[in-house]
Amino acid sequence: MSDGALRLVSGLERAWLVGGRLYPPFAIHMVLEAPAPLDPDRWSAAIATAAARWPGLRVRLAGWLRSARWIAEERPLPVVVTAERWAGDRPHALLDGRLLPGPGARAVLFPADGRAVFSAHHAITDGRGLRDFVADVVRVLGGEPPRGAAGGPLIDAELARRVGATAERDTPKSDARSPFGDDADDRPGLTWRRRRLPIRRGVVARAMAATVAAAGHRLTLGIPVDLRRHLPPADSALSANLTGVARLVVEPDADLSAIRAALDAALDGRAAERHALSAEGLRGLPLWLMTAIARASARRAGLRPDSAVISSLGRHDLRLDGRPLRLLFIPPGSEGLPLFMGLSGDADGIEVAAVCPQARVGDGARLEPWLDRFVDAFATPDSAR
Repeated sequence: MSDGALRLVSGLERAWLVGGRLYPPFAIHMVLEAPAPLDPDRWSAAIATAAARWPGLRVRLAGWLRSARWIAEERPLPVVVTAERWAGDRPHALLDGRLLPGPGARAVLFPADGRAVFSAHHAITDGRGLRDFVADVVRVLGGEPPRGAAGGPLIDAELARRVGATAERDTPKSDARSPFGDDADDRPGLTWRRRRLPIRRGVVARAMAATVAAAGHRLTLGIPVDLRRHLPPADSALSANLTGVARLVVEPDADLSAIRAALDAALDGRAAERHALSAEGLRGLPLWLMTAIARASARRAGLRPDSAVISSLGRHDLRLDGRPLRLLFIPPGSEGLPLFMGLSGDADGIEVAAVCPQARVGDGARLEPWLDRFVDAFATPDSAR
């Protein structure tokens, strides 16, 4: 590839482009929370310095079908400084994509509240990529040079093939139940809430168990898996979608050890890698056709492969001027997915954001008590299970 091309557009990235058409901005948000107000000039300069080493966040789409590719552009990453106050534990107007170039990335600074919100269209990067960019910004703020990240040429399917994975043959079932039951209305749009969880061993398996316990019935759970785990650490700094999904059916009476064993078996069996390969066929479909199919599927009640998706970024140790920072990971949602949870741990706890369709949880009246049950189940000691 030439003309500044970083990589081909993968099959999953084409699916996320469709997500952007149906549920704009279909963006990943990272909310970095400092214990003191931000200096907007200092932060803006640090973001510009870090972004210069992250070409994968400053791209445009070119080409057609299998030749479609991401082209790096010589432009700054947009930074918005606002006098508005942060909305707390629910959606803020500045996260609605009005200023998000699509597909692209941006930062919004809330200086008075000590918060910086980094957003990127899911088609150009996954959560790990955006989290690593945020860490680079913090590194620059601390006086260190950014590490930077390549925007290609590796795509998920190629990485999956390298480790011997083969495409998933079984078509996932499309009758997964919602964690909130079958009640729904025609209210459009998404909402989200956040909670703070205690540190526990085996976060993903425990979150799976707590999700099913809060629902009280069988769920099909999608677990994003970072495929960079197959790369040497020195080669893993990549801003792209290098994540596959392992899908597991969990019964309400399953104990934590059984869930852990099932998750380990899915990882060992290359379930996430097979998922990435199974999406390769999408590279040959026009986006308009994919969009029409997705829109028609969304209108059919109960037609969904996942009850919920649970994505964990693990634990971080982000500090500025010697003081710890918190990172809230708000994943993209869609009206076809009842629940998308993003988890990000730090030294003394785990931040969780739950993104849901308004039609499933209304103004949050059904989500709030559900999250209370989830937190209680997550915090339950193993000996009490």
